[in-house]
Amino acid sequence: MKKTICIALFLVMILSSCNKVTDEVSRTVSSDTRLSQSDNSSVQTSEQSENSIIIGSGDTSNSTSANSSEYSEVVSSSAQPSTTSQNTVSTSSAASSGGFDWGNAGGTKLIMLSPSHGSMTDTLKPLFDWSSYSADSYNLILEIKTSGGYQLVEKKTGLSGTEYKPTKDLTAGALYRWRIEAIKDGKTNQNDGTRKDGDLFMAKTDYKNHPANKGMNFTFNGAVSEQVLRNYLSRSVTMSLLSVPSANYENDVRMVFNTGAKYISRATIPWEAETNYDETISRYKEKIDYFHSIDPEIVFEACIFETVFRSCEQVPIPAWVFEAFDQPVVKRNFSYEKMLFTSRKYENHWGDGASVPDITKLETQMYFYYRGCRYIDAGFEGIHWGQVMLMGEQDTGHQSYHKLLTMIREYAATHARRKFVFNNAHTHGMLGPDNVLLFDFHAFPMRNRTKPGSVAHAPSEGNPQETILEKNYLDAIYGKSLGGKTYSGWTCSSLPYFVEVDNFSGIMAGQENKPNIDFWPWGMDEISWFVNQPDSYRAQWIDYAYGWLRTNDPVGYFCVTGSRPAYVIDEGRITWYYANSKDYGSGYWGDEEAIRNTWIKYK
Repeated sequence: MKKTICIALFLVMILSSCNKVTDEVSRTVSSDTRLSQSDNSSVQTSEQSENSIIIGSGDTSNSTSANSSEYSEVVSSSAQPSTTSQNTVSTSSAASSGGFDWGNAGGTKLIMLSPSHGSMTDTLKPLFDWSSYSADSYNLILEIKTSGGYQLVEKKTGLSGTEYKPTKDLTAGALYRWRIEAIKDGKTNQNDGTRKDGDLFMAKTDYKNHPANKGMNFTFNGAVSEQVLRNYLSRSVTMSLLSVPSANYENDVRMVFNTGAKYISRATIPWEAETNYDETISRYKEKIDYFHSIDPEIVFEACIFETVFRSCEQVPIPAWVFEAFDQPVVKRNFSYEKMLFTSRKYENHWGDGASVPDITKLETQMYFYYRGCRYIDAGFEGIHWGQVMLMGEQDTGHQSYHKLLTMIREYAATHARRKFVFNNAHTHGMLGPDNVLLFDFHAFPMRNRTKPGSVAHAPSEGNPQETILEKNYLDAIYGKSLGGKTYSGWTCSSLPYFVEVDNFSGIMAGQENKPNIDFWPWGMDEISWFVNQPDSYRAQWIDYAYGWLRTNDPVGYFCVTGSRPAYVIDEGRITWYYANSKDYGSGYWGDEEAIRNTWIKYK
């Protein structure tokens, strides 16, 4: 019971941490704040739309968008999967095999407490716990998931209490199903509810022997070897579970361990940065520490996007930031105005009081340094720096970025868990004034395109909207990731990278289901296209994209999607896509097993 209370408190903390992101989800940006075509920059970036998604023209990342239209819809904070509460069980006479009115028998419901539906146990001998009930005895049925369904592991009958601990270890990382039967006067009431077969859970994983990762090296300290970097990129997933978890956070945790994910890209996505850092960092740290208690090799990535909001002025500048930049220590907060381009270019670019900061400004460097250090304090070991070329338009020779990243790395060397932080950005590559690559790996949108000869049609099981990957298509990174000497000391002809199924604007208004539109596969952004395809084709495409990269540009890896906002045509709205297995809720897309199977296949 104590464990159940702890889990409940943990979930409350998790959900409260999402409030900042939820506020951003409801934010819109008027079209008159966008860049014009002549600016030769994106109309809307993938990072911006991570939390403020619209329907209309959108991101081409580092390219010019051809059109611009009014935003017409934003993501609703309620757009999450519907999962049945673990505490909801039918106690009507119809649910009882003997026709006994259990609802009136004891005035309570038969509630299965732990392991809760969608969770992962913290031991291989978990305590099975259920509520007290008006019954003479209980039966516990435990089954394990196999390729052919569920197989009985144990049926314990005649239990007088409401707890049971197995005498033998469960199989590490295996999926289980359990249920309780209450017996009274020879009649049986099963915990059937809306999950009549029982609650599903996963036994604590053995990260060293996960079938997708066994034998792979994920060790680094102070620097990272090329092979270890590649291993992390090969097990990367975009999953904003610290900012926008699904309706069942425990299920998100379980999915990470079930798939074998090692690099959690965009684990937190503060488009508008936090303001109460002491509280926020403490929450992040608690969640990350829990993951590391099970698998210490997992890397969590935070994002520092190409944004600054007036709310930054709520954040006091600590003395250590002034000292790091050899500035006099004074008592003041960060200044929004001091971060803007002198020309006022990109002022209010993201909306009133929301601009693109100039990385050459000392105030911007101090602000980003402060944020990066605080993320490192929380246990993040990766930082995505967004559209660096946009913020760095005035940064001759990338000197300002070189200075900032050097300082971040120096801080990581003494404060990070493994004395290192993975720095990446949306770029094909940048060299610092020392002729060393600025980033540890590169990141870029997928840039999939419709197959030549395609004709307009809606997606269906027998006729999906097929897309392919292709070198030299638009600004795709394939074959173009800049090589050189890395911060870790090794050299390469092409720096390893990953590509993401990007989101930027949902759909191109009036063009959905139409092929041959640059940057818009079938008239949708990349993730919206993906989400609208039938289940079988999504699974096929995950395998295709991963395999295509292994064959056509082996330094590139597919960062699969665990969660991301997307426009769903059948619903006529933008919602959050979650790859979790459909076994755990009606709002999940069910691509979890395809991800796991692909990673096992491409070891």
